[in-house]
Amino acid sequence: MEVEQSVKRHAALSGRLFLIIFWACSLERHGTEREHMTAFRLVGALFSLSLCLFAQGHASRLEGCPDPAKVARALKDLQQRKWVNLSPKDLDEIWPTALRGGGTCEPHCVLVISELRVIRDEIECGDAFHFETSQGSDGLWKTRLESVVIKYSTLGRQARDVAEEILLTSLRMGSDVKKDLGVATGSGRFRDITWTDSEPELRSCGLRLDHGRVNDHWLLIFDLSCNPNGDRPSVK
Repeated sequence: MEVEQSVKRHAALSGRLFLIIFWACSLERHGTEREHMTAFRLVGALFSLSLCLFAQGHASRLEGCPDPAKVARALKDLQQRKWVNLSPKDLDEIWPTALRGGGTCEPHCVLVISELRVIRDEIECGDAFHFETSQGSDGLWKTRLESVVIKYSTLGRQARDVAEEILLTSLRMGSDVKKDLGVATGSGRFRDITWTDSEPELRSCGLRLDHGRVNDHWLLIFDLSCNPNGDRPSVK
């Protein structure tokens, strides 16, 4: 994977840099002036290359796109909460990026969104949360989180797959989990996963993983939805 390979290259270079510095220190005591110059040129070259690789590893995330590890931690927290009666205000306390109202939808729902990276009117990184609203017997309106859609784009395909794996590992899936093998379409590949949560409430969940391209970048659409009372969600 691209991120892991970058880390391994950087670690290997750091090891070589350490050995050359040790050699250079030894030559400082016993070597000739020419050997001193050769050793310190090698130290300088390896140090520069190491810094370059380190910078490339950190620059691989597109500007505006969040750290997938932070999003994964928020997903884990979200799954540990009851979605019934969860409000947009509650979501603000969990989610790592700034959210805003995305308007209302029919017949009774509210959207909360973040548009973190938009290029040529295309959302490359962003989130959308769909809340169902209903009026209780006391006359008060209540909200229930129904779905979370995360769009995440990367420079390369392998980086996209790494981000997907990070998000996936944050979810706890029940023993009845069902996974398909995936279907390839003209715009990419998608897979569906379904399972039942028993804690902190009974709900059936579905996850669609969509792969595609946007503005020459590699796109992941992480579409999670859950229905209360064990009713199977309709995976789009």
